Amino acid sequence: MVAGQTNSLLREEIFVMSHDDEKQAVEMFMRILKTSEAEAAAIVAEGHISVEEVAYVPLDELFEIAGVEKARIAEIRGLAREYLRASSV
Repeated sequence: MVAGQTNSLLREEIFVMSHDDEKQAVEMFMRILKTSEAEAAAIVAEGHISVEEVAYVPLDELFEIAGVEKARIAEIRGLAREYLRASSV
């Protein structure tokens, strides 16, 4: 195997890992934050892949998520904070 082939394989592996991470984040948001798949995918598409991020990034940043209304974002954020509080007990 030559160096070019190795780099190509590494890029493919990174993409697969990234795709798997995104899929896991979507599933986690659906389970923990009671989001729809579309809501979870929109949150992940904006780069938020943890409950902590949803709970604590500036609210204005979350309001920029396309396809999810502000009231629903506020509700999801509240669920994230409740989950973290309950987990820390």
